[in-house]
Amino acid sequence: MTQKLFLLVLLAIHGHLASAQFNFIGNGSLLSENCVELTPDQNYQQGWMFSTEKFDLSTKDSLEFDIFLGDNNNGADGMAFILHNDPRGLKAQGCIGETMGYGNHPAGPNSRPCNYGEWYAITPSIAIEFDTYLNTVQGDPFKGGGRNRREIDHIAYLENGVVNHGTDHVQMANLEDNLTHAFKMVWDPSIPRLDIYFDGALLIQKDKDLVNDIFNGTTQVYWGFSASTGGASNQHYACLIDNTPIVLGNNLTIQTGTYHDPDTWLFGVPANDEIALIQDDHSVFCTEDVIAKSVVVEPQASINFNGQNIELTEQGLNGQGTIVGANANLTLLGTDPKISLSNNLQLNNLTIEDGLMIEGDTVEASGTVEVRNGTLVTNNLLRLKSNPIQSGRISTLSGTASIQGEISMERYLRSERRIWRYLSSPVQNATVADMQEETP
Repeated sequence: MTQKLFLLVLLAIHGHLASAQFNFIGNGSLLSENCVELTPDQNYQQGWMFSTEKFDLSTKDSLEFDIFLGDNNNGADGMAFILHNDPRGLKAQGCIGETMGYGNHPAGPNSRPCNYGEWYAITPSIAIEFDTYLNTVQGDPFKGGGRNRREIDHIAYLENGVVNHGTDHVQMANLEDNLTHAFKMVWDPSIPRLDIYFDGALLIQKDKDLVNDIFNGTTQVYWGFSASTGGASNQHYACLIDNTPIVLGNNLTIQTGTYHDPDTWLFGVPANDEIALIQDDHSVFCTEDVIAKSVVVEPQASINFNGQNIELTEQGLNGQGTIVGANANLTLLGTDPKISLSNNLQLNNLTIEDGLMIEGDTVEASGTVEVRNGTLVTNNLLRLKSNPIQSGRISTLSGTASIQGEISMERYLRSERRIWRYLSSPVQNATVADMQEETP
């Protein structure tokens, strides 16, 4: 069984976007805060990463990375940079091995079959391959003869999943040199032309109307990398060049819908250990209880908890967009998670397992706030609401529990006149003078 790792990578790309989001499928991992591994140095590995923010072919633009192609001169197979509009979108996967996750294997007795139904040529597309292993059926250049034949590492322009480039390639010195190499793509639609730079040198200049000749008039296309290994292997990875940290997540919305509808999400409903990312221009509505690692809401997105039980196992709640609590019960199980908001959040009960920091906007609780351990840092943004049915309260602090910061507490009073009211303090050691400041 092929093991897969589904990741979402948030990147900052020099010359293109202030930030971008990538979906990753494969055996790789996050190497550092700036580098994503497409394949480890192991046999029969694969990795695909595509941006969820499409590349606009109607304007002049560029993309720039550092790429690593391994340290084993007899390794395999290489990697490819891809622009595509395949119907599979972010799930597009070509065959692994000699086609580097981009194309179909050619027919013939020496070809390893492209198995597993999700693997077939990514098309319509163009790609720039960085090929480090000799496959003669693909037209790869070589030196020597017979058993002494050796691969000549090369870079080539490819179209529609066809990896056989014939003689149309640029021969390179050893690319598997244990060094990162600068890769830059520049697209100019006014010519139209695609320029490919490698370590600062212009290697490929392709005069091609990509919009009409490849993408059937479409100007918005996916972009990213693929890589794979076979019977021989190498590590392959791509890095940011501006030291912007990479943030990983596990799932993202692909349409507006209900939370527990698998079609709302790229890879189905987020699991307990996955981040649920609500993308811009999508709205998610909860009809059942939710358990996830965390919930992240982009600025132009929204989620309505609809009074359900929401349990976040690690990182908390990041509401750059709109979060409607609708008196939901929120439980935070991680160590020192955050609730970071751009609008006030109305909850019923709030349960904190081991500390919490509130940032951005107000959290309102009309039920019980329970701090089991750790410190609740309110930043003066916690409000205990009161209505004719119930009033918000802080439960008895236990274990290592403590609260830092102010809490606003309301008490509902009925409108009958000429009756006595009894007032008491919700905290210890309060004085009448403390109350006078808030009394009309």
